[in-house]
Formats: sequence, structure tokens, C-alpha cells
Amino acid sequence: MLVEQQVQSNSFSAMLVSWREKLVVFLESLATVLKSNHEVVSRFVGLDSGRYLSYVTELAKDGYQRTRLLSCLCFVAITVLLRLIC
Repeated sequence: MLVEQQVQSNSFSAMLVSWREKLVVFLESLATVLKSNHEVVSRFVGLDSGRYLSYVTELAKDGYQRTRLLSCLCFVAITVLLRLIC
């Protein structure tokens, strides 16, 4: 029984790490795409009435430093390009 609990705990930890890694890769990619294309920024901000932008906002409050940093980089890219457009 104890071994079973340890296996479940280890697999949950591995799944959590995998999820974090995927999230970091996603945010890195998003920041890169947003940085270089004002059309993408305009569409991203307007998607589903800003719902996706609010997801990035929530990630800026995450407990993991890398996630917070990358979500802030997305905001910087959005802010810079929106200021250039307006």
C-alpha cells in the first residue's frame, strides 16, 4: 500500500513538472510571436473578448518565477506594439 502511494505521488509530481515545462514553452513561444507582429497582437487581445489575455494575466500571479517572467514578457510585447499602433 505504501509503495502504491509513493508511485502515485511520483507520477503526480512528474505530471506537474511536465505541465509546467509545457506552460513555459508555450509562454516563450507566445512572447516571441507577439514581439514581432502587431497583427497577431491585435488579434490576440481581441480573441474571445479578451479571455486569452486574462489567462496570461492570471499566469503573472503564478507561484513559479519563470511563468511570471514569461507572462510579463508577453505583456511588454503587447504594450509596445499597441503603443506603436495607436
